[in-house]
Amino acid sequence: MNMYWKACMVLTLALFVQVHAQSQRRKLGGWNEINEDSQGVQSALSFAKEEFNRNSNDGYIININRTIKLMRQVVSGSKYRMEVEVTMSSCNNDDTEPCPDEIHQTKICRFQVLSVPWKNQNDLVSSSCN
Repeated sequence: MNMYWKACMVLTLALFVQVHAQSQRRKLGGWNEINEDSQGVQSALSFAKEEFNRNSNDGYIININRTIKLMRQVVSGSKYRMEVEVTMSSCNNDDTEPCPDEIHQTKICRFQVLSVPWKNQNDLVSSSCN
């Protein structure tokens, strides 16, 4: 009987270790948190900022201050979900000269970018600021 309990304890411990290891692994095909140094992130951030500014109806340009949360999903390419803090520039999209003046209003923006590097393709899937 004593041997039975030892075997149960070993199996329970092995199962616990296996479950814990699986929960720590990255989920293939799922969203994984990444940092600013990860490959492709800076180009995705830059692309999102440029596209947002190009398509903005309010006429002001945003500049990214800091990243809050960055996520990547590997598909046929990479999808990036980016939550960033931005500052509004007092210049508008029609200005051709660089504008150093900034309004001291910050917003939180969320961008989703699909990047397919081997096709030289980037798409701003969604964007919102509040």
